[in-house]
Parts: sequence; structure tokens; C-alpha cells
Amino acid sequence: TYRIVASNAGPSAVAGAMVSNSFPATLSACSWLCIAGSGAVCPAAGSGDISAAVDLAVGAQVTFHATCLIDAGATGTLTSTASIAMPAGGTDPVPGNNTASDSDTLDAMLPPRTRANWTQISSGTPSARINHGMAHDPLSGQSLVFGGVSGGFLNDLYQYQPSTGWAPVAAGTPLPSARRSHSFAAGNGSAYLYAGVASAGSVSDFWRYTPGSGWVQLDPGGASSPTHPGVRLGATALFDPVRNQFVFFGGRRSGTPTNETWAFQLASNTWLRLDPGGSSSAVPAVRESHSLVYDPDLDAYLLFGGDGGGATGAPHYNDIWLYVPGSGWTLRDPGGVAGPDRPTLRSTPAMAYDSVRKRHIMHGGSDILS
Repeated sequence: TYRIVASNAGPSAVAGAMVSNSFPATLSACSWLCIAGSGAVCPAAGSGDISAAVDLAVGAQVTFHATCLIDAGATGTLTSTASIAMPAGGTDPVPGNNTASDSDTLDAMLPPRTRANWTQISSGTPSARINHGMAHDPLSGQSLVFGGVSGGFLNDLYQYQPSTGWAPVAAGTPLPSARRSHSFAAGNGSAYLYAGVASAGSVSDFWRYTPGSGWVQLDPGGASSPTHPGVRLGATALFDPVRNQFVFFGGRRSGTPTNETWAFQLASNTWLRLDPGGSSSAVPAVRESHSLVYDPDLDAYLLFGGDGGGATGAPHYNDIWLYVPGSGWTLRDPGGVAGPDRPTLRSTPAMAYDSVRKRHIMHGGSDILS
């Protein structure tokens, strides 16, 4: 994986500068995407060597993320050099800083495996349930499960540590009401809970759980408005550790599927609507029961799949969208016919980011609405 950043230190804006990178011959199946910062323009994605024209305002930058496969017999050192060239007629006051190289020494490679194996690492403890929330906090290293349905609505909390297994959490009071289909995410040492369906109907409250301190209600909820998302079920959430905010997309509000993007900003305990959604093709279609994952290497949010509202006959999706804070949504894969290189249409998939191998892993889901 390569990360290439091109920026403009001035003194003037540049249109049509060429970013180039020829990958080593021992790499294959290279693909890349480009994220443009404020004041910048670049191609969304491509494959093979990079040769892309970019526009850069003063102080703006573009970031290319490239992923390749290393040939099984490759040895020695991989060296890749990226460069940026001024367009004709332009003047670069410091031409000596327009190239950068990266060299990596290859270790001995293990024999390739065609299929990974699942291993059951723990069993029991939390009761069987559906429509619960589960989130992993990288800071504490623990995973948490809250609520769901098992005969009736639940509001129990369990933690999982790889070294000790499952354990119930005596959370004390106050405590969120029992519920299902809520949004749940964790990060920076805490877990966050928003909305869902309780025994009395849909709710819109927002809670934080911190080990050792228990639950705290940060927002009692409110009606839908430009400053509050209102009730919601089936929305999927993530935690953005860079901006210290809980982010969710879509879900159903009073029976109507949505495609809004909201953030609860923990510095001020207030909601901010990041994107109003709507019928534009520039944003994901209305949906619920999708996957939404924070990618720390891209500093962006990746959305996959879902269904169009939970009703019989509602569409399922297998498209991929990327949300870059400050720039908005970009379609990365329109989805379509499933095959060896694309999963089937589905809702309720489980998805997580593998920071070691720089990839998103998706498992399971449902392609049936009844």
C-alpha cells in the first residue's frame, strides 16, 4: 500500500499538474483512489500506474492511496518514485521538491493460502439475540454488546476481552431503556448509543458508556429538525476519533427511510447535519441495515450495502460509497451483478477495518425481505 500526497505551497494556484508514479515490475493488480482536499480536484480512482492531472489552490492537497499485489517470487527491495510536474506555462519556484521515493525490503513470504479459517474463540454468556448493537474500542481493546431482542427488548451490556472472554457489565443507574435497532459505536475509551425502538415506540436519546463511570445521557432526544435528527431505527454508526464525533447514516424515521448523514459532536454535545441527503445521485440512496466503517488510513467513512427501508420488495444494495469529512460522498463502486470480485446484494452485513492489511472485511447479511 502506498500513500502519495501532493500539495501546493504557492505562490499561485495550479491547474492540470500531473502526478505520476510507475510501480515496480514485481507489483501487479494495482488500483488507486484519490481524495481531494478543500480547493483541490483529482480523478476519483484508477488502476495501474498513476498518471493523473490535478488542480491545486494555494495550500490545497490531494492524497492518492494505491494498493498492489506483490508477486509470490519477488525478492530484494521495492522502490517506487512519485512525482508532480507543473503544466506548460507554469513556474515552480522550488522545483527540487517535486519527487519522493519509497523503498521497502521484502521479507520471506509465507506460502499462499487460498482460504482463511474461522476459529471459535468464545461461546455463551450473552443470550441469543437480534437487532442488538456491537462495537469495538481500539483504545481499550474490548468489544461491547448492548440490548437487542431475545423474547423481549433488552438493555443489558456485555464486554468481551480476548484474554478473559465475555463478562456482563453491572452498569448501575441511570441506564438506557431496553431497545432494538439502535445505533452503537465505540472509540476513545467509551461507547455511544443513539435512538432505536423501545417498548413504547421509537426514541431519539443519546448516551455514553465509559468503563468505571457507567452510563451518562448526553441528549434526551427531540423532534426532527435541521439541528436534531429525531427518532431513528436501523441507522448504522461509527466513531470518528480524529474529530471526536459519533457519526450515523440513514435509517428509518417514523416509517420513512432516509439518507441523511449526522454527527454528534462530543466537544459541544450537539448534533450537526453533515449531509441532508435527498434524491441526488451524488449521495447514497435511502437505506437502513447497511455497514458504515471508519477508515483511519483514508480518514474517511466507508458505506456498503443495506436495504431500502425494510418493506417487502424494497431494494437491496451492494454499492460502496466513501464520505470524506469536508468534501462529502463519492461513489466508489456502483454495485451490480455479484461474482468473484463483488458480493451479492444484502442488508445487515457485518464489516470491520483491518488496519494491518489495509482492507475492509465484510461477513454475512441477508438478501431476503419478508
